[in-house]
Formats: sequence, structure tokens, C-alpha cells
Amino acid sequence: MRRRPVIVALIIVFLLLSATLVLYSSITKPIILVIHSYDPDYAWCRDITVGAHRVLKKHPNYSVKWFYMDLKNHNDPAFRRKAGIQAREAVQRWQPNVLILIDDDASELVGRHYVNNPKINIVFAGLNGEYSPYGYDKAVNATGILEHKQFQAMKETIETIEKTSKGHESINKSYNNGVADRAGHVKIMYIADNSTSLAIDKIYIDQFDWRPFEYLGSYVARDFEEWKKFVIDGNNRADYILLANYRTLKRTNHAGYDELVHPNEVVQWTNTNSKVPVIGLNLFNVEDGCMLSIGVSPFEQGEVAAAMAVDIIDKHISPRDIPIRLNKQFVVAMRHSMLTAKGIALPEVYEVFARSTDNYKN
Repeated sequence: MRRRPVIVALIIVFLLLSATLVLYSSITKPIILVIHSYDPDYAWCRDITVGAHRVLKKHPNYSVKWFYMDLKNHNDPAFRRKAGIQAREAVQRWQPNVLILIDDDASELVGRHYVNNPKINIVFAGLNGEYSPYGYDKAVNATGILEHKQFQAMKETIETIEKTSKGHESINKSYNNGVADRAGHVKIMYIADNSTSLAIDKIYIDQFDWRPFEYLGSYVARDFEEWKKFVIDGNNRADYILLANYRTLKRTNHAGYDELVHPNEVVQWTNTNSKVPVIGLNLFNVEDGCMLSIGVSPFEQGEVAAAMAVDIIDKHISPRDIPIRLNKQFVVAMRHSMLTAKGIALPEVYEVFARSTDNYKN
């Protein structure tokens, strides 16, 4: 009977030691805080997260936190200020070993406040332009991957359409002699909303060499009504309309208040009223209803950012010793029925690519 107190004592000691070990492990876990500029339902954010998880799932010893600023749905100045404050409060609360910032708004409202902070390492992703506006060019604690639209891949796709779709006069109103006969006369225009990221993209698409095609310029819509005017104008001037995003487009409702127009409605209206092919520069454009898109790979953005975080934590590599990368991968998404209806024929490799990434829709 005298052995029972000893056994109980040993069990208590074991439980206390176990609890201490668990607590210590929890306290000492490396922390990664991922701050998205937008919301978790936004396809771009969703797929970046998928890419990040591919890397981070191999590191169960990390504690990964997520914060979404939701600036596509709420982009007025007051909400932006509040979102920035709340995101920085999350940084102070969690004190992460690595702070992963997705898209330009997160770097503008959060990242620049922690440049050269000795306690926090910064990894950025999804920057549409340069990284110097946020102070990263002078930072010893920052690295990341840029997000530059794949204009060359888009140009090559249009060239391919022009070659492979000869004789399909249904593509647009000007195909009297077959598309291959007018390669030097193809006119392209770009329509965008007035979001932060697309304001940066505009610089690059305007500077890109679209020859032998004629680039008519970029048109930034302040609201849905102006977007409609640009699309109708494109019917009379362009042979292709390119678009990337439209989630900040608003209209005045019956009560007299501004409301965001659902992206599916924007794309559906554009498809119905455009007499020329509409091609997206983002992967999710097809998900919203476009017939074809050649977009930056969100999976690459997430994977590279997460891999950089792993190198910082596990290999103790300083961010300044990890080169900033330019994105290399793009993804094809397509809707077969819409392409067929427009008389557009693409090589089989496009379909294979879209199917392999689960971005092919009938």
C-alpha cells in the first residue's frame, strides 16, 4: 500500500514535466505571420495560400498566423487606416520571427513601418512594381518576390490566336480576309479599375513593346459606368481587350449609395457587350467568367515566400543575403465553350496546361 503514494507522485511529476515541455515548445515555436492585403475568398489570396501551405505543411514546428486586410471590398481612406492599424497591432501582438506581406497594400500599410527592425524579418510577395517605395531597397531585414504581369506570354498567345484561328470570322467584326492577313494591324487595349495594384501595373503594360501589334493604351475606370463606356469604345477601335481586375468598380444603388459591383456581373456584362475577344491577365479572370487568361502564378508567389521564410528560420540566413526574385511562372486558364463560340483555336498544349492546374472549364 505504501507504493501507491510513490506511483501517484511519479505520475504527477510526469504530467508536470509533460505540461512544461508542451508549454515550452509552444512558447519557443517560430512564428510566421502572413498578412494578406485582401480577403480569404479572393481567388488570388486563396491560391497564394495554397502555394504557401505546400511549403509550410512540412514544418509543423512553426506557428503560422493569418491576417486579412480586406482592401478589395473596402478601399476608402478611413477603412485603409483602420486596416493598417489592426494589422500592425497583430504584428505587435504576435512578434513574428518572419512577417510575410502579400501585395502592395500590405507593404505600404505595414511593411514600411518595420524596415530595419532588428526583431522582425520581412518577406514580401505580390509587389506589382518596385520595392523601393516601401524602403526595402535600404532594408537589411527584407526580401521577397515581385509580381510582374506576363505580358510577353500574353503577346505570344495573341500571336498564336492570330495564326491558328485564320478564317474564323466570328472572332470579331474586322476579320474579312482571315486573321493571319492582318497581323500588323491588330489593335489591343487594356481596361482596369482604379485599385492600387493596377495603378502600378499600368506603368508596365504601357511601357511594354507590343509590336507588331498596335497598343491603344490603358483605360482606368473610376466606376462601372465608365467601364461600360470603355468596353463599348473598344468595339469600335480594338481587336482585343485585356483586363486584369475590376473588384473596386462601384455604382450608385437605388438608395443613392455607392456599392461594389460583383466581379461576376462585371465579367458577364463585358462578355455580353464586347464584340471582340476579352482576355484576362489574372488566373482568376476565367473563374469570374472570362474565356481565357494568362496570369502570374499565385502558387509560385506563395511557395517562394514560404521557402524564403524557412531559410530565414531554419538556416538562419539573413534576408539581405536572399536575393529578391522576379516571378517566372504563369498559369493558363480557359473556358472551352466560350473559345469555340468565338472561333478561337489554340494549340492543344494550352488545354493540357489548363487541365494540369485544374483551370480548364467546359
